[in-house]
Amino acid sequence: MIMIIDFEASSLSEDSYPIEVAWGNSSDSICSHLINPETVPGWVDWHPASEKIHNMSREYLAAEGEHAAAVATSLYAALQTHEVYCDGGKFDQMWLNRLLAVINQAPGSIRLKPIQALWIKQLHRRGIRFAEAHLMMLKRKAESEGPPPHRAAGDVNWLLNFTDRITSGVG
Repeated sequence: MIMIIDFEASSLSEDSYPIEVAWGNSSDSICSHLINPETVPGWVDWHPASEKIHNMSREYLAAEGEHAAAVATSLYAALQTHEVYCDGGKFDQMWLNRLLAVINQAPGSIRLKPIQALWIKQLHRRGIRFAEAHLMMLKRKAESEGPPPHRAAGDVNWLLNFTDRITSGVG
């Protein structure tokens, strides 16, 4: 079974860390967690742009977020045996590795795959030639109907719905 994951982070710097994570395989099975950065020594990177984009302050995360180890344990238990796809490439893998390091899991213990590759594969199965160009057109159309909301659960939901559109041939 495939799963889709998304992270929101403290910034896009090399010192950034996840502040929210969500995953799921259907719109009604999305797990989402805010992460308290105060629970991990060294998680001090913070960029004001992240606060503005996500509409969450570091103080809010400290008050409302869960302990990073609890989130990492839940995530690892849920995802370790699945194919996991993301749209954030190396950043999502970096944030996943940082979160799993909190529970002493080795980097890459869960390997993320690019969701674009899954979409291209599905378009090829449907017999669509020039799948990459077709995908770009479908994505522009879907984004014009409403962009992903820059929150992890909303982004996972958007990615799941877009994947369903491609799989079912709507578009």
